[in-house]
Amino acid sequence: MDKRMLKYTLKFIAQGCLFYILCIPVSLQAQVRKSMSVTLKIGKENIDGPISLVLSRVWPTHVKLDTIHLAGASEVVTIRDSLPAVYSLFSKKPLLSLNILADANGVDIKITPEGAICEGSLYDNEYKEYLLKEREANTRGRIIGNAYLKEKDLDKKIALNEESNKIYSKWMGDVLEYILKNTDNVKGLWETHRHIRLFPKSSLVVLSEAFRDKPGARTTFQELSGALARQTETLTIGSKAPTFSLKSQSGKIIKLDSLLKSKRFLLIDFWASWCTPCRATNRRLVPLYNKLNARGIDLASISVDSKEVDWQKAVASDKLPWTQLIAPEAMKSAIVKQYGVVSLPTTFLIDNKGVIVKMHLSEDEISKLLQE
Repeated sequence: MDKRMLKYTLKFIAQGCLFYILCIPVSLQAQVRKSMSVTLKIGKENIDGPISLVLSRVWPTHVKLDTIHLAGASEVVTIRDSLPAVYSLFSKKPLLSLNILADANGVDIKITPEGAICEGSLYDNEYKEYLLKEREANTRGRIIGNAYLKEKDLDKKIALNEESNKIYSKWMGDVLEYILKNTDNVKGLWETHRHIRLFPKSSLVVLSEAFRDKPGARTTFQELSGALARQTETLTIGSKAPTFSLKSQSGKIIKLDSLLKSKRFLLIDFWASWCTPCRATNRRLVPLYNKLNARGIDLASISVDSKEVDWQKAVASDKLPWTQLIAPEAMKSAIVKQYGVVSLPTTFLIDNKGVIVKMHLSEDEISKLLQE
């Protein structure tokens, strides 16, 4: 399971312990930030004793505004701020995390033992339906994520991972579609902010173009530009592959130069024993290894395991016949940074002159190498 997928799976699990409710109005009226008063009417129902609530602005900038002690049945809070903006209320008891977008018309918030409910003429039914779909995806993902973490059998973990990937991919596709329908209002701005670290580069490019010339979307466009910059690859096709000297299973130090001498091409694969997609890919590559060799393509896998014993055990279990190396400091290793590895598995095809000719090959693309 790559880093992005693992992070999302753990998010599924965490959300089972947190009331996560979003309140967003139908439209922003004007896509420019205006200074105005925002009124929040906060009430509680079926909760004994006072509630301590931390009020913050969470978008477009994050700042703590106040601590509200809700002792009675309700409290009215007035904020003077520039809109559009998203606010949050947080309490430890009851555990509550509530994100709110409000305008001058105000928002009514009711806190119950089960969570919180937002009321007001500005709240959009379509957006509530969208959030309901998110909660349903989270619930399914959380169930699969829990099963994945408990499962010991690798084949069953692979199946669970594939099922989780389908849910994740479907939901992120729905998120992208929803944002593109709402680029002219706060819903699109906020949903972009919420999911920006989960989008692949291709989606970030699409969103950047969608928000580039939108009035009032300057902050969102800057966020997207920053996210794209973080995902910009340091290596490109035609680049010289960074050299390395890494320890093999036998303890011998292997250099890139020596690996390039044996065949016309070298396929380098970054992986880890805990990465289920990596293990699945490796197993499917085993029967192709001799055929790839016959076509002049050698293989070398570089593990980013933090424990050498886990690496050795996985290699033995999966019966991998090609060169196996390990990065000395796992994902913090210099080679990981030099090759720009941010998710697993990651592959590079290098010719015998040390030039990168292909990057991020899928299993199908690796299989097609046999036909080239």
